Amino acid sequence: MVLSESLGFFFFYLTVIVCLLYFVPDTIWFLLLWIVVGVSCAAVDRARLDQWRNQYASSIKRVVTQVSERK
Repeated sequence: MVLSESLGFFFFYLTVIVCLLYFVPDTIWFLLLWIVVGVSCAAVDRARLDQWRNQYASSIKRVVTQVSERK
């Protein structure tokens, strides 16, 4: 299970967002920019974790096929 797929990690993101909104910026445009940047960082994190998971799964398959071919 990838970190961003777990319920605990979702609540971690939610807690960080609530803490950041405690320090609300002066203007609404800056607040919207802040939210967009936060969402984009979460999306990049999700993409990197998905890529890592795919690479990890393919490396495990490669090892299993190599071991089974030796026998």
